[in-house]
Amino acid sequence: MQKRATILLALLSLSWTFELSSAQKRWTAFRNMFRRIKYGVPTGGNPGKPLFLTPYIESGRTEEGRQLSMVGPLPGANVKSYSGYLTVNKTYNSNLFFWFFPALVQPEKAPVLLWLQGGPGGTSMFGLFVEHGPYVVLKNLTCKYLLLLKVSERKFSWTSKYSMLYIDNPVGTGFSFTDDEKGYAENQDDVGRDLYSALIQFFQLFPDYQNNDFYATGESYAGKYVPAIGYYIHTHNPSAKLKINFKGVAIGDGLCDPELMLGGYAPFLYQIGLVDEKQKDYVQNQTDLGVMYIQQQKWREAFELFDQLINGDQTGHPSYVQNVTGCSNYFNFLQCQKPTDQDYFGELLALTEVRKSIHVGNLTFHDGSIVEKHLLQDVMKSIKPWLAILMDNYRVLLYSGQLDIIVAAPLTERFLPTVPWAKVDEYKDAKRAVWKINAEDLEVAGYVRQAGDFYQVIVRGGGHILPYDQPERSLDMIESRYGPKGAQHLTKMRDAMVDHLSGENEWPYKSAASLGACQGGGGGGGGGGGGGGGKPGHEGREGCPSLRYHHPLAGVTAVRLTVMAAAVENYLMLAAPLASPAIHLISVVWIQWYIESFRGLVVLLWQEQKPEFQHSNFGELLTLILDIQ
Repeated sequence: MQKRATILLALLSLSWTFELSSAQKRWTAFRNMFRRIKYGVPTGGNPGKPLFLTPYIESGRTEEGRQLSMVGPLPGANVKSYSGYLTVNKTYNSNLFFWFFPALVQPEKAPVLLWLQGGPGGTSMFGLFVEHGPYVVLKNLTCKYLLLLKVSERKFSWTSKYSMLYIDNPVGTGFSFTDDEKGYAENQDDVGRDLYSALIQFFQLFPDYQNNDFYATGESYAGKYVPAIGYYIHTHNPSAKLKINFKGVAIGDGLCDPELMLGGYAPFLYQIGLVDEKQKDYVQNQTDLGVMYIQQQKWREAFELFDQLINGDQTGHPSYVQNVTGCSNYFNFLQCQKPTDQDYFGELLALTEVRKSIHVGNLTFHDGSIVEKHLLQDVMKSIKPWLAILMDNYRVLLYSGQLDIIVAAPLTERFLPTVPWAKVDEYKDAKRAVWKINAEDLEVAGYVRQAGDFYQVIVRGGGHILPYDQPERSLDMIESRYGPKGAQHLTKMRDAMVDHLSGENEWPYKSAASLGACQGGGGGGGGGGGGGGGKPGHEGREGCPSLRYHHPLAGVTAVRLTVMAAAVENYLMLAAPLASPAIHLISVVWIQWYIESFRGLVVLLWQEQKPEFQHSNFGELLTLILDIQ
């Protein structure tokens, strides 16, 4: 009897995930970024009450509201964060749920990144727990009856460099809700309006972050959400009292222009071997019909065709592509089924103690179906005009996973040349650069094209859920050379220099002393700087090769070159992102002249101090210009 009671008590403490009916099990890349999970009722106990922060903001009690919004402990780890609800429409009682993580390093200076999941109706909690938030959910079977969930800290979390703001968007997604049918977004204007209201309130609640650089980011159907909020800030914030320091956007595998993107499916699926010739022709005929529907503004018909062909959302059975390939996962064509650990976060959010810690109480976690219903007429519309305005005025990053199917990289390649922005011709002529995380890496991380402040990146080895597949490459893309920060300067330097630099790459001296002996004055002066520089008369000295570089300053010491390296490093890291085009061009020419003039010394320094330079921007620049290994 006691054993039976113990088992019953254990069963009551579980976080159950119930099997749903076959109709409920359907999931889609655009709506649900995870399989349907029943969240319903918390797992017993007291989940607390939802925290609505708008009243605190409006009454000037922001400090009190901020303290109340601090997230309580989670099982396994505890990173400082804040969460709660922001009311974006009082008439309909529409509320957006947010979860904010200050950067782990220098949060007072770190940019703030807004993350929006796709869908329509995909929760941003997926991005938090599965992709790049500070937490990853672990599920351990410790005994026959008890299943334990806990969180662990993610190694390549974006919060290591950025303050991350996750919002369940639009209203009706995840923990966000409304009390009226009229509160749901019908188009991207509605999406932008509600998000903007939430952002203004967020920066009122957290004024210390108001002056930090702000970027809107997201993936998949957020290829519309992100331009929507970016455009709304662009058009409404200049005249607002509270300014958002908006700097740009980043979109991953984004559905931005269905009309042009649809036509890329047939050749892509054929080229990766998922359909044969006959199946390719069928897909092409169907997508051509879908394009015709779009051109005729038959939005519902276009969506239904797309759904039956590829998406498999509303049909009640697998899509055509799912049937002929036998695979349900179109996030990564190397994985036929979706990884099961991408669902763990749903079970975590059903735990009473977790709901209490994040201030959602017993409110329903929505699967997003009603959001899709209200945005159905919007799915197949293009966002290109708004994207063009953002590309003309801000820093824009569009990235694609090489292994994605549902918004494959070639689909993005099809529509980008048609975006009507000022530098479209420069983009068409731009060279694609190879990207490595470290210069000495044998493995290539991806490829980048750049025009102005626009960057297009292809990440190798990753699919639709890119940070899950390639966490290190995703973080490197966002924070360093090939993200919104530094790609422009290294790629421009390489393009400007590498094609026309020439001369001897090898410098056979084994030490600075031997270098000085050959370069010193006619009286046999030793040091690297002696004698006012190397002269032709030294070429016959024993052990001294023929010198091809006889610059007046060729006697510069390795110490001075080290100082130069530090100056270049500081320029690349600090000044270059802020420099005007003219100043940057002058700097590039000067650095080119310097390295060209002292090629021998540069190679010597590389040979003797490689560990010190190989991970620096200066070291990477040397490998690009001089082919030093």
